Amino acid sequence: MGKYVDLFVNEDNARAYMENEKQEYLRKTPLTVKEVEGGIILPAKGDSSVSWALGGVLDKEGHFVKESQTRDGHLFGGFYDYDKQSVQECDETVVFMGPFVAHWGHFICDQISRLWFILPDVKKLRIAYCGWNWGNEQTSLWGNFLEFMYLLGLSEDQLIDVRKPMQFRSVIIPEFSYIERNYYTEDFKDIYRTIVSNINVPDITPYSHVYFTRGKFSAALNKERGEEEIEALFAANGYKVLAPEQLTLSEQIYYLRNCDSMAAVSGSITHNLLFAKEGQKVIVLNKMELMNGYQMVIDNIMDVKISCIDVYVKLFPVCFGLGPFLMGFNGNLKRFAKEKDMIIPRNLQFNIKTIKNYIWYFLKFARIYAKKHNRKMLISQQNSVRIIKEEIRARNI
Repeated sequence: MGKYVDLFVNEDNARAYMENEKQEYLRKTPLTVKEVEGGIILPAKGDSSVSWALGGVLDKEGHFVKESQTRDGHLFGGFYDYDKQSVQECDETVVFMGPFVAHWGHFICDQISRLWFILPDVKKLRIAYCGWNWGNEQTSLWGNFLEFMYLLGLSEDQLIDVRKPMQFRSVIIPEFSYIERNYYTEDFKDIYRTIVSNINVPDITPYSHVYFTRGKFSAALNKERGEEEIEALFAANGYKVLAPEQLTLSEQIYYLRNCDSMAAVSGSITHNLLFAKEGQKVIVLNKMELMNGYQMVIDNIMDVKISCIDVYVKLFPVCFGLGPFLMGFNGNLKRFAKEKDMIIPRNLQFNIKTIKNYIWYFLKFARIYAKKHNRKMLISQQNSVRIIKEEIRARNI
């Protein structure tokens, strides 16, 4: 179980972290499996009623099987009309993984969560999934997402990207082995134990201190500013700066597991703690006030020593995934640096670039939340956060 050793965060979040440390997220009751004879898998289809897409598993009578949803259908899952004459038949039993969405954090938590079922006999069955199949994108598993599957022991010909409705002899739907803010199981950890055991990266040199930057990631550059100050601080103190998207998954895991201390801005990078070694020191730099429910469970799962530092500049409430996020060498990071006797570069101060970042933030915020849908998401998220904080305060009275 993770241990918070330093908390340079606001009072509410400090209370939430300490409460999280005491939580027992480990589910000990066995996971369930639903097998659908003659099951039909509908490919992903974009729809405004869900965050990702409609689609999933139907029984042979055409009724939607709710066990194939993700997050009670909030993210993925649901019936839609389809051409019954175009259904492709496949006389084999497959395991339903769910949708593939090219987002690393969701992938390693939500999307692979059903794959516990194929362990330890990985080669026995094929895996069927719904690729990203709407808008202008047509994306099957690729890059580090695909490497994850290889490290699990799967081969490419075991993976079926369902792009047209397909009927199988049988579709196996394993229960999720991890659910955000709810539980994880030893089955979930077994997935990561398997991955780590298959890592093989000869001829690369480890670093004792590693900073994983988001500064080379195009999606981050579109909605974040200020990380360069944070990166400069850690680089000046012996941290090797690495960009995850420029590394293979095996290389990322190798560098993570072979360093003494890892630092990164919160997000998908810090979800990679699922690959960490026991007792590792981790510095999580919070880019926003809201606490990430995925990260909270991951912190609890892994036996690591965690320092949490709020590095965000608080201006307006913003949504996960939408931003914008403004960060920098603020008071919290300054106190952390002084306490740890870190070298502080002279140029980490308010300058013309800081002013440009503020201007960018205001313009970006106005563009994002001019959209009614985004404003509704923000209000909904803020209400959820308020309820969670009230529950935490009540437990501490």
